[in-house]
Amino acid sequence: MSPFVLTGGFFAVFGVIWLIGIAGLIYGVAALVSVAQTPSEYFGPWWDNTKQLWLIGIAVGFVVPFGTLIAGIHWFNSGKAPLRAGQGVAGRPFWAGPPKPQPPAPAYAPPPPGYGPGP
Repeated sequence: MSPFVLTGGFFAVFGVIWLIGIAGLIYGVAALVSVAQTPSEYFGPWWDNTKQLWLIGIAVGFVVPFGTLIAGIHWFNSGKAPLRAGQGVAGRPFWAGPPKPQPPAPAYAPPPPGYGPGP
């Protein structure tokens, strides 16, 4: 086989990998900016807000090979898609686990002695 064919194949394969990496970087940065600009109210109630989980997950994607591409696709297809469809809450990332239950209401405690109206 000719060395020119081998060299061309080598550059073609690594050129495709390079293009996928650059596209993933652009997609990951776009997802990170999109999550950061979305108001916190769209990520669920205060006790189970997933905005930080989305931000951390996309940030971790920058150190995983092709992680920015996967995290960007995951945000735009399952995180932001419910917001575009008119639902009020963004989707949960798969790394967040099941939703947390609402915390119990605080029990009524009587006021401390000496507090309140006098005799």
